[in-house]
Amino acid sequence: MCPVCDKLFENSNYMTIEPTTGKVIYIEEIKDEKDFQYLHDKTIAYDYIDGERRHYLKWHYENFVEKHHLEGQAV
Repeated sequence: MCPVCDKLFENSNYMTIEPTTGKVIYIEEIKDEKDFQYLHDKTIAYDYIDGERRHYLKWHYENFVEKHHLEGQAV
């Protein structure tokens, strides 16, 4: 991940990665920010999310969904 995406993912919890599809999901507040337009419809390659990372991504995704009250919503 680029340094900006890493900060959005790790430090700020503004984005996550769906652990089975690799789809990048981010909060609505940054949707229209021009600096993050490249994230629209972005998918992380399977090789990157496979293996041990998948467990962490699953944990991160579940916490992201819970924190931002996204359960049951299309993200």
